[in-house]
Amino acid sequence: MSVGADLAAARGTAGFLLRGDRRRWLHSQSAAMAASEAAITVAEGDRELVIATAWLHDVGYAHPRPPTGFHPLDGAFLLTGDGWPRRLVALVAHHSEARFAAEARGLSGELRAFEREVGPVADALVYADMTAGPGGERMLMTERLDDIRRRHAQASPALRAARRAREPFLVLAAARVDLRLLRLPGRHRLAFPKPSAGSADVHARLVAAHPGRSVLDVRAAVHAALGILGTATRAPDLQRYAHWLLDATAPRVPTSTLRQPRGLATAVATRSAEVVALRAD
Repeated sequence: MSVGADLAAARGTAGFLLRGDRRRWLHSQSAAMAASEAAITVAEGDRELVIATAWLHDVGYAHPRPPTGFHPLDGAFLLTGDGWPRRLVALVAHHSEARFAAEARGLSGELRAFEREVGPVADALVYADMTAGPGGERMLMTERLDDIRRRHAQASPALRAARRAREPFLVLAAARVDLRLLRLPGRHRLAFPKPSAGSADVHARLVAAHPGRSVLDVRAAVHAALGILGTATRAPDLQRYAHWLLDATAPRVPTSTLRQPRGLATAVATRSAEVVALRAD
């Protein structure tokens, strides 16, 4: 099956499978719209793949006999059985950093059967899922993360920890998409509020402190920090949060052992009185 020729099939499959779950269907429609906006940030040959995957990313909720009870994997198994391309299936299996919740559920082995893709396509899918609200409304990244925290507040401690651990990866991926969009002409819907340019000194210090990270990642960390904390944030506090984002997403670093700098967690979660909270440290 050629993904490029089957956007209509992806939409039809998602609509059929999610026909009994109106809110999930509305979310999938919104995610597909966001994916169509972000698709310009990926290679031309991958654009329809991004949109098709966004249509299908949540079909695991509709698996008639869910083998794992974990919707990214159940969706991947369902789509495999229906003959969808392996790359699309793997993107569904891993969407929005599913590896963290898979580990908490004891499903890492099952997830490893699907290759995890990193790069612009995976980033665009994070942007799509994380700017589409649960009822189809479009959201900023911060609003979406706050909504997820509220809706899953009663989950097990292990699953809550897994969701916290994935957040810096989601934030950085969405920020990379924003930066790719900002390089292009025209007006674009961003995952974070468009800030004024960050301090050159902050960028320089972060590049020096993280020599193994790309300039894009450093700029994305600053962009996300400005979007989350606000443009009135002092440069040292901005640098502190961006530094944490880069540390938390560094290869081979156990994310669960990294804590947000004291005073930042409340500011990030509430987006209110953040400067006061930060300056109280």
